Amino acid sequence: MLQDIRQIGRIEDILDPSHSDLPDLMRDECRDLLEQIAEQTVRINARTKKIKALAGEADTARRLQAIPGAGPMTALAVEAFAPSMESFIQGRAFQPG
Repeated sequence: MLQDIRQIGRIEDILDPSHSDLPDLMRDECRDLLEQIAEQTVRINARTKKIKALAGEADTARRLQAIPGAGPMTALAVEAFAPSMESFIQGRAFQPG
């Protein structure tokens, strides 16, 4: 995904009038979309930072992140929505439905 975000720079280059013959309206619309992507990226990064911090503070979430493929978001979701781990006889009994 990060690699895809880096491609935005290429789009900005294409929007440069000296590199293309796109109509001005198209350039303006694309610049508006790029601005929206930048704003959303800032929001996503801020929320991701908060999620990582919260998952690092919660004991269960911290332990769940030791599972390969389970990151902070998954760990917090399991902690929030899954039944109590004590209700399972063994770890293998916990399976998504």
